[in-house]
Amino acid sequence: RFRPNIGGDGWTEPFTEDRARRMIVGTAEIGFAKRDTRCSITLVDQATGVRRGSEPIRTLATYRRDPEKGRVAFAVKCNVVRPGRLAVGDPVDVTAWGPGLTAD
Repeated sequence: RFRPNIGGDGWTEPFTEDRARRMIVGTAEIGFAKRDTRCSITLVDQATGVRRGSEPIRTLATYRRDPEKGRVAFAVKCNVVRPGRLAVGDPVDVTAWGPGLTAD
């Protein structure tokens, strides 16, 4: 169960969100807070409430570990820097970049 509040597409590199540090979406400015480490709720079938195995955590663990925490990371958490309005279809303009999950 992944529940994004803001999702983007159109970036040519996978996991570009790992490197975005500041973004303008609509009239709001959003800043990177931290990588989002995943918990086991993603393993629970939402219709039955029953755990259904180790996927997708097992696969993500092969290439999406936070180097500082060792936990599986997928997506990012952000803060509102400047409140504003945003709507479905608004472009995401990245105004500041940083290192990715596995920085060189």
